Amino acid sequence: MTAPIIVVGGGFGGIYTNKYLLKAGLPVLLISEHNFFTFTPLLHEVATGSLTASDVTFEYSSFFRSKLFRFVRGTVDSIDLTQHKVHVDETTYAFQSLVIATGSTTQYYDIKGTQHCLPLKTLEDAVQIKRRMLELAQSARHDVRINVIGAGPTGVELILEMNDFLRSLQKRNTDFTYHLRLIDAGEAVLTPFSRNVQSFAQRMLETAGIDTVHHAIAKEFTASKIKTTAGDFDTNLTIMAAGVTPQTQCMDQKHVDKRDHIHVNEHLQVKGYKNIFALGDIIVMNDQPVPKLAQTAVQEAKVVAQNIARLQKKKPLIPYEVKLKGSLVSLGTRQGAGTIFGMTVKGLFAWWLWRTVYLFKTPGLANKLRVAFSWTLNLFTGRDLSER
Repeated sequence: MTAPIIVVGGGFGGIYTNKYLLKAGLPVLLISEHNFFTFTPLLHEVATGSLTASDVTFEYSSFFRSKLFRFVRGTVDSIDLTQHKVHVDETTYAFQSLVIATGSTTQYYDIKGTQHCLPLKTLEDAVQIKRRMLELAQSARHDVRINVIGAGPTGVELILEMNDFLRSLQKRNTDFTYHLRLIDAGEAVLTPFSRNVQSFAQRMLETAGIDTVHHAIAKEFTASKIKTTAGDFDTNLTIMAAGVTPQTQCMDQKHVDKRDHIHVNEHLQVKGYKNIFALGDIIVMNDQPVPKLAQTAVQEAKVVAQNIARLQKKKPLIPYEVKLKGSLVSLGTRQGAGTIFGMTVKGLFAWWLWRTVYLFKTPGLANKLRVAFSWTLNLFTGRDLSER
């Protein structure tokens, strides 16, 4: 089968590349393992009852209504860059231009016993975390001991939302006790942020009664213990939120580095190939790392789509430059912090701004309205405490 443009991967990079290509009037075939886009930055809200699973997953047909759009559900087994072919299950697709946006998965850093910890990367992960918290809190032992590994945005957002979730649950069932601990290898929480934001987040953690352990590298997980360089800690729910690693198994190893990243030039072309592009969490640009953020993936997608259109028109390609507008993090119910255009924002306004930014990034008007309605309803009804 032949498709002029193929996009592999349906995350932020993939769907926004599709959006810009379709806007330019170019036909595109999207290949993804699922028929829906998952809004991963909000998975911690699913895990803690602020949103439901349906609030963060959006079927591609709900926002790609163009006749130029085609979708194939499947796993890409391999990509032949020289022959311009993508192998999906038992079918081969030929392409004129290819975009690789396969995203990332949880990084475990060769820690032993990872079967005893849960990641937070997929919808299934979020649902499983929520179910496990409820099982522990409502069991005969009534004992919840949660440890989150990694004090970056994901870890901090998750553990503070967990505290609010368990506190809400405790109002209905006062029998159980819980303890939350954040373990990190660094010297401070939210290291990508300013010291002002770090200090504010640390105060929020302390106010919530959450222990933070720094300079602690996890070595092994068991069902009841976490062994680290700073000592051993009791646990009955461990969550890994310390980093990600690129999903580039479909690529020939000669095209990836030792950390599984794909090398691209300033035009986001895979080195050595004029018509093959890569973006998102999987790339290293001119041997320099690119921030693994939703906003950078969206920016890269626009450049990739423009350059594919320019290739077809034989126009000079445009370079991609990392331009961060800012970074925001939620810090529990109605609290947030971050920087926007160089200005530090904290508290209720930062939390509202965080939600507003993500609402506008939600694909499709109907989906935006659905998320906004769920958030509004949550303000009056509280968190969803069912194990769905």
